[in-house]
Amino acid sequence: MGIRPLTRVILVIAAAPLCACAVPELTISVFNGVGATESVIRKSIGAASAAFRSAGISTRWVVCDPGGCDRERPDGGEYLEIFILPRQVAPLPNGAIGNFAGSAIVNGGLAHPRGYAFYDVVQAVAFRTLRPMELVLACVIVHEAGHLLGLSHQAHGAMRASLDPEDIDGLQMGLAFCSGEKKKLRIATERAASLARR
Repeated sequence: MGIRPLTRVILVIAAAPLCACAVPELTISVFNGVGATESVIRKSIGAASAAFRSAGISTRWVVCDPGGCDRERPDGGEYLEIFILPRQVAPLPNGAIGNFAGSAIVNGGLAHPRGYAFYDVVQAVAFRTLRPMELVLACVIVHEAGHLLGLSHQAHGAMRASLDPEDIDGLQMGLAFCSGEKKKLRIATERAASLARR
């Protein structure tokens, strides 16, 4: 004997969570300092958004040339800044300079946490791994934003210290973060949102 339609609806409603919890939203300002095409930026942001969405985080992106985002960013709100630069031109805080795809300044005395993506390395990794440049750029953006939200390097996923083809593909398949990282990201995003409301 099958379940009647009305009974099926009641069972579905009963099984649904009673919480009307809001999904935390993260605002990220992306400064296009390399003149990348709108298509490249749009596809990169799309892949990065999907990675954060898989972690239960909604994202709002503000894209502009350096120095031109003031009108669109939240007044007094918390947001991250990601600068896409042609190349690394200065040593990282630990004095390192080399073949890095990006860096993050977590406690640099800046108004907002800031990360960098170095376009020359992004292009080189895309060429070496035979992966789309937009996807490699998305990986760097997600990785640096992860650092800005408190994540450290891991053996696998978006937070691996080097750009591995397997992890680049994983970002596209919703495997950017492990469950522990997802929880940390949601907590950090909710904390930033509560600070913005004060």
